[in-house]
Amino acid sequence: MKKIFFSLITLLFVISHTVYAQSKTGYPKLKGPEPTPLNCKQYRDGTFKITLLKKTTIIKRSGSTELDYPQGSTIPIVYKVKWKNDCTYTLTPTRETLKKYPDIKKNTVLTVEIVQQNTNSFTQVVSANYTKAKTNCEVYKIK
Repeated sequence: MKKIFFSLITLLFVISHTVYAQSKTGYPKLKGPEPTPLNCKQYRDGTFKITLLKKTTIIKRSGSTELDYPQGSTIPIVYKVKWKNDCTYTLTPTRETLKKYPDIKKNTVLTVEIVQQNTNSFTQVVSANYTKAKTNCEVYKIK
């Protein structure tokens, strides 16, 4: 069961790049009104929703901690958050997460960059230190 949840997160952040690959013109255009200027500070804390490959993950971020709840899971994947600038941060799995999810590579660091913002959502690009793949996904703030 834990392997399934980890696989989902891996798909969410890294492997699914083939589905949401960058086009030659840049990041995918968001649905709805034209994007607004970036104001990423509003995304430092809150509850967010990502749906990718028909699977939804709820993300709860507060201070230097992020809890990811893949669809159907009550056990979070816990990350330490470190902001590099207003729109870029890194996620490092905690020791407890590495114990619960042994398939996560020990020195994993995910880098998340918020690249576009819309009225109800934003686009982020996620990369990992162990692959060249990048994933674009649309994120909705729900709280």
